[in-house]
Amino acid sequence: MKYILYIFYIESLISIFSGVQALFVPAMFLQQFNQGPASVVALEMTRWYGVVLFVLVYLLLQGLRLRGAPLKLALQALALGDVLQIGATFVTATAFGGWSFTLYMSVGLSVFYLLLRILCLWKPAATGVES
Repeated sequence: MKYILYIFYIESLISIFSGVQALFVPAMFLQQFNQGPASVVALEMTRWYGVVLFVLVYLLLQGLRLRGAPLKLALQALALGDVLQIGATFVTATAFGGWSFTLYMSVGLSVFYLLLRILCLWKPAATGVES
């Protein structure tokens, strides 16, 4: 089960890609959700989201490097974020009047990561959180 942690490295790569897109080409990032033109406020808030993604990736990667308490803290914080992301995705789908591929992926990945984080926090020795 210690290989489970490698999934979080893949998550980090996906988040880095999303962060670069949100920070440097926010209009392209937003078009994954809605094909209409984005307001200036939406574009700039998307850039801020990109900044937060980089902070979260740094937190996760440092937790993976240090293991133990730092990784537990990172996993707890990200699990909370997963729950909030799932809820926010339902709100977004309601606001858009339907579901897109990106919204389905958002919920699917968030549930997947949430379950992995719970497993790692529940069985830290077996999953390599505590080494």
